[in-house]
Amino acid sequence: MHFDGLKHSVSGVHPRLSFFGLGYVGLCSAVCFASRGFRVIGVDVDKDRLKEIAHGRPPFFEPKLSWHLQRALKSSCFRVSPDTKLAIQSSDVSFITVGTPSASDGSADLSQVKRVVKTIGRSLSRKEDKHLVVLRSTIAPGTLRNVVKPLLESMSHKNMGEGFDLCYNPEFLSQGVAVGQSLNPDRLIIGSFDKRASEALLAIYRKYLNDHLPPVFSTTAEASEMIKYANNTFLAVRISLINELANICSLIPGTDILDVAKGIGMDKRIGSRYLSPGPGFGGSCLPKDLNGLIHLAQEKGYSPPLLNAADSVNSHQPEQVVNMVVDILGDLRRKRIAVLGLSFKQGTDDIRESPAVKIVQYLSEKGASVAVHDPRVFKPGLFPGRVTVAASVKECLKDAECCVLATEWPEYLMIKVTDLRKLMKQPALIDSRRLFDAREMSKYLRFAATGLSPVKPS
Repeated sequence: MHFDGLKHSVSGVHPRLSFFGLGYVGLCSAVCFASRGFRVIGVDVDKDRLKEIAHGRPPFFEPKLSWHLQRALKSSCFRVSPDTKLAIQSSDVSFITVGTPSASDGSADLSQVKRVVKTIGRSLSRKEDKHLVVLRSTIAPGTLRNVVKPLLESMSHKNMGEGFDLCYNPEFLSQGVAVGQSLNPDRLIIGSFDKRASEALLAIYRKYLNDHLPPVFSTTAEASEMIKYANNTFLAVRISLINELANICSLIPGTDILDVAKGIGMDKRIGSRYLSPGPGFGGSCLPKDLNGLIHLAQEKGYSPPLLNAADSVNSHQPEQVVNMVVDILGDLRRKRIAVLGLSFKQGTDDIRESPAVKIVQYLSEKGASVAVHDPRVFKPGLFPGRVTVAASVKECLKDAECCVLATEWPEYLMIKVTDLRKLMKQPALIDSRRLFDAREMSKYLRFAATGLSPVKPS
């Protein structure tokens, strides 16, 4: 069967899909396509990961993913395999969703992308039917043209447009809501070298999303690659800006950053999203893509002052939280500190670049004895030295002289002032996520919060 997305769109046949890389993006996307009737095969080099997925157990926490995965497996619409050749022969379209972590210089490490592209290319050399290759991994502008396309052509011995088509389709999934966003994206960006390829991919999305197709923007490969970098960098700058404003507000009595954020968020040109003050951004996307764009700009001979400033603010934000602990307790040596939360945000077990982890490390470096708790992160050997992982919130709080709320898990809202006063040696709370009512809390214990000038106990 020769792949033609437009022809399939008319005939009603669902193209068969393969996903290379079953991390957050790959697994969520693959399972969601399968949930809507597509035949999907997932490929990963980690055989233990494949085994867990085949048994309906996602290798990471993502709300609703487990349910959709088990449903997709039961329907036989989704299966996994380590066999690249099988995946290519069993599909019409391949999505590449492997990681592109930051290299030591801030650039994107393309080793996983190159490895997958080479294996796909070799398999395409033995395939008669035309194939559509879609890259979704975050890459610098020019990568599709200068790296992916030449590798595919050399390994497959076929020219783009004849043996295969090629697109870049950046993803904008947020951990914690990735399944919902996969099923209902707010936009589609399609980068390609010719209209035929982009229309073929769009035809697939029309089948997948039916009457809920979001706004679509088809553009050049380079522009689509830049859009992904620019999008995440814009969000990173926005978060660093609100945190910088929060740091200033904490020095001005009577000024609360939450009031300031609400006021400026009412401006339609600004809006209210990503105006929540906190200990900084983390995860696998914003830090990596911000540094990636900084590296790209520097390679072109330009030093981006605003991007460098956003990175600097974010790097120091966890220290701001630790400084609040010092302001309350003074010397932290031999002091027991409870830290609630380790993931970089609620709704995920991802601790990559997590400001919560950095807070724990800084507290430990200052000589504190730290107990940590997270409802989804269970890694007893994560920290050396004086850091222990508590099995419950109560165990974490017991005999602590200060508690730092580091991740905004809704479970922590269940904590009562009476719990803090009963369990802790000295009830003091640092709310770095602004989860609690500052005025109410300060009536009963020593309290400090991001973006709020110190509140004296009533």
